[in-house]
Amino acid sequence: ISILPYVIPAIILVSGLVQLYGNSPIPKIVILILALVSTTMPIAYQSLINNYISKDFRSLLEQAKILGDSSVTAFFKIILPNISVSVLVSTLLIFTTAFGDYVLTNLLLGGNYETLKIYMYRLMSTNGSATSVLTVVYFVFLVLMSVLLIWIENKGRERDK
Repeated sequence: ISILPYVIPAIILVSGLVQLYGNSPIPKIVILILALVSTTMPIAYQSLINNYISKDFRSLLEQAKILGDSSVTAFFKIILPNISVSVLVSTLLIFTTAFGDYVLTNLLLGGNYETLKIYMYRLMSTNGSATSVLTVVYFVFLVLMSVLLIWIENKGRERDK
């Protein structure tokens, strides 16, 4: 299940979604959001499973119950703080992946909604200089997001020591 979004090309996914939901009353933006969730799920899964493997949450939960906490309280006091870095990292990775998706967005929505990639493509045909500036700003944004991810990960590792 983790590799299915990488095995199924976006063009085939969009073709199937258009045939399946083409005449339905569901708005296409909802279909796009659900498709992006399903294609970015492996990113969240891998980020969270790596954190679960590195710590023994079952024994932590049992110890919290022995000390008098309920399962819900133990989850919020122990489990959630331990996985917060992984949740934040996976959220940022999903955001950057969905932010840069062109094929799925353009083929599913067409010209109804204009994302950054569609805007860059349209701008490229009219003004090359503006497209270059927008591309540089986009790369700077991605570099800042990467630096933020690295900083958060390092801070989480320092906290775990």
